[in-house]
Amino acid sequence: MTSANATTDQAEVAYDMTPTWGEVGLLMYRLAISKEVKALEAGKSEFQKAFAGMEVLNQLLRTLTPEQRSLYERVFAEELAKQDRR
Repeated sequence: MTSANATTDQAEVAYDMTPTWGEVGLLMYRLAISKEVKALEAGKSEFQKAFAGMEVLNQLLRTLTPEQRSLYERVFAEELAKQDRR
């Protein structure tokens, strides 16, 4: 087997390292309590997205099916729990 074949025969594995919103919330909280002002300023767009997204969700909640509401409640609880980590 040539090195070219070896590369094409191997399966590529990708890992998603993107933090969830709960993890971003925990990071922002930790930056706030440690008074990391410059880092918080750099994260302004993340705050904006999080709060804007919650307003969208608040307006959509009444339109969710029972299955969607169940998913919302499960994910919301999981993301809140991530922010309680020390």
